[in-house]
Amino acid sequence: MKDKTLKKKKHIFQKVILFITGLITVFLMFSFIRHRILLEGEKRILTPPGRMIDVDGHKMHVYSIGEGDKTLVLMAASGTVCPSLDFKNLYSGLGDDCRIVVVEKFGYGYSDTVNRPLCGRSEFCIVCGT
Repeated sequence: MKDKTLKKKKHIFQKVILFITGLITVFLMFSFIRHRILLEGEKRILTPPGRMIDVDGHKMHVYSIGEGDKTLVLMAASGTVCPSLDFKNLYSGLGDDCRIVVVEKFGYGYSDTVNRPLCGRSEFCIVCGT
């Protein structure tokens, strides 16, 4: 008798775990699909404030502001999602004295994501033509 109730409890427990796992799976699938739909909608809304430059078949976002003989190039390290917007407080004050160019490396901001590794120097040389 005791063995029978233990088997019944184990069977109910397995069903509950299976049900919870199914709910989590459905929730994650719903969230993923919703996220992809919202991303597509945002692509139509968001327009880059700078120019999109073609680099080896991929688009790199370059934003420039100000006039002057000197040019200051800003390139973000990791942890900056959109350098052209994140650096706005910095370059808005410097734009009167020199030309500011913000280069968004591949994978950052409005620039395309590429599957090949590039270091910051090679990206800078590609954009500047050196």
